[in-house]
Amino acid sequence: EEIAVLLFDIDNFKGYNDIYGHQAGDQALQQLGALLRRSSRSYDLVARYGGDEFVIILPETTKKLAGEVAERVRLGVESAGTTGDPPGLAGHFTVSLGIATFPEDAIEQSDLIRKVDLALYQAKSGGRNRVCA
Repeated sequence: EEIAVLLFDIDNFKGYNDIYGHQAGDQALQQLGALLRRSSRSYDLVARYGGDEFVIILPETTKKLAGEVAERVRLGVESAGTTGDPPGLAGHFTVSLGIATFPEDAIEQSDLIRKVDLALYQAKSGGRNRVCA
């Protein structure tokens, strides 16, 4: 059974917290979590992975399909509507996403995490607001 992992973080999130404060940042993270749940299937696992990092685990998903999901998430964040003041996600955020799949990219869990982390690093170092596998 194939499993895809999407790892992503919010581009330049520290700057948002610096301007609007951490309470506003927390609200934006909650909005992002809700957007991710709406963008996912009922059996996908969506979780906060770190400060401004999230992970989506996609069971029974090929790399091609994971790329489509990742692009849908990226575009959804980029086009999120205004939801108050401070403006939350609206016009402030983009996300960089990495993709890795089992068993195509890795057999061991630790290797899968390392591969998806590397893909995320490539997305961020390649200019942000993009998907890399």
